[in-house]
Amino acid sequence: MALLIAAASLLALAHASGPQASCAVGQQCPAGEQDDTGLLQKSSQMMQVNRHEQMSVRTTPTNDAECKAVKGINTGLPIVYDSSCPGLCCFEDQPCRYNNTGCYSAALAQQKVRTTPTNDAECKAVKGINTGLPIVYDSSCPGLCCFEDQPCRYNNTGCYSAALAQQKVRTTPTNDAECKAVKGINTGLPIVYDSSCPGLCCFEDQPCRYNNTVRLSLFC
Repeated sequence: MALLIAAASLLALAHASGPQASCAVGQQCPAGEQDDTGLLQKSSQMMQVNRHEQMSVRTTPTNDAECKAVKGINTGLPIVYDSSCPGLCCFEDQPCRYNNTGCYSAALAQQKVRTTPTNDAECKAVKGINTGLPIVYDSSCPGLCCFEDQPCRYNNTGCYSAALAQQKVRTTPTNDAECKAVKGINTGLPIVYDSSCPGLCCFEDQPCRYNNTVRLSLFC
């Protein structure tokens, strides 16, 4: 402001010392005076811009304490300075973030809801999914033929056949210990692995056989 007043005073003094102190109303100023007036206006505009930029720098927080003083921020929550803002839990466009678990949990849950597909079209747009295969929305996912943890399933026969075969390989026992861990088998009886199952004394279609004399004599 002081610079503006000084510039105006010097310009007025220069005009007063000339043959004509100022332009009369409705008259066109001489070229020199027009240049001076334009320069003064330009200087004024530049000073206003600089003042605005300085105010912006001064009002942007640079630490936790300054963040807590930001107008409108909720000081009832933990607040930290975070230069990565804006983002999750940040206050408006300020570099200030609410630093509480509740905020992150709610924000992440909200983000998951926004990014979770709800129909076939949205499933086809999921990042990394193989769009060369038929894709359908399936709320029962994850499971066979589903893509990662998304509610999207590859809807082709080949996928189901391969997935079921793979699952069977993973769950088929290969020794006595694994046979004893088979769901539903009677662990109160001696159990052995037997690749010739199913057959007499075998448990369902598993390669596991009850290995006790009493049951063998009774054909299990």
